Amino acid sequence: MYTADVIPIVEQSGLSVHQFADDTQIYGSCRLHQSASLCHEFGVCVVSVECWTISNHLQLNADKTEFM
Repeated sequence: MYTADVIPIVEQSGLSVHQFADDTQIYGSCRLHQSASLCHEFGVCVVSVECWTISNHLQLNADKTEFM
């Protein structure tokens, strides 16, 4: 799978990843008082994944990228 290299990038951020077909879901959990730190980790992770996609001539679909 051409996006398999995304898994170690996400795991280095301390987050978890689930991939199915052309969909990648990055997720994590924390206690309430750690939520700001988790949001920051997500931001850093998304930038890292975006850099990887650009270097591999791919592109994140901004219309389908969401944070819940």
